[in-house]
Amino acid sequence: LGLKVLCPLWLRPQPELLDYMVGAGVDALLVKIAAFGLGKDMLGKTLAEARDKLQQLSKEYGCHACGEGGEYETLTLDLPCLFRYARLEIEESRVVVVDDDKFAPVAHLVPTKVTAVPRENRPPLPEGSEVVSVDYDELENTTPAAAGDADAAA
Repeated sequence: LGLKVLCPLWLRPQPELLDYMVGAGVDALLVKIAAFGLGKDMLGKTLAEARDKLQQLSKEYGCHACGEGGEYETLTLDLPCLFRYARLEIEESRVVVVDDDKFAPVAHLVPTKVTAVPRENRPPLPEGSEVVSVDYDELENTTPAAAGDADAAA
């Protein structure tokens, strides 16, 4: 096929990569925790807010600073170089505890109301497009199958 695979982040040290993402303006929230040292209090923190703790866990216990071992998952709310028209804002959420282990709990932050906040000075939207927001409770009341699918995905 003649394809060249470019993997600029492959084998890059995880602590360095985490610093790079925070410095690049990635606004992502921790929405799942599942590692020794990560408590439920970390849910909803941004990568920038969690950075020091994640770096500490990497040094002390060998956890992947970027969560590559499943230690945590994130939801990206804003990345100015890619999200040209709007950023996401979580207005309401709930915590689902899967395992309340004393040392390594497993829990999810489930956004229940998310708003797309239009950017100032954004380029015109493509024809036929619109910026929309989702209220999980309204979705759940109008389309039970879709709400069930959303729960399964969380």
